[in-house]
Amino acid sequence: MAIVVNQPDRHSREYLHAIVHSYLDGLCYVFALGLHEGLGWPLVGLMGEWGGGRVIRHAAVRPPNGGFFDARGKTEQKEFGEPFGYHEPYDLVDLEAS
Repeated sequence: MAIVVNQPDRHSREYLHAIVHSYLDGLCYVFALGLHEGLGWPLVGLMGEWGGGRVIRHAAVRPPNGGFFDARGKTEQKEFGEPFGYHEPYDLVDLEAS
């Protein structure tokens, strides 16, 4: 039995985009923690200025073969901070789950 996968319609694409965006900017901590717990990859935080202070602007995990992994999937170093307006060199910190 073959399974046929059709291209999503406009409404479905918009819905999927909203889901990815929410896990990229807002719920990134939840997504990164799930990846960390499931795969054991280290957590990393992208630091930035927000509201007059230094904050973790985005959270992701580091796969063993380099780069980062977040709601976008595998992300290379040079593009990691682009959605947030950050460019290399990034201010990165190792995070711990508690």
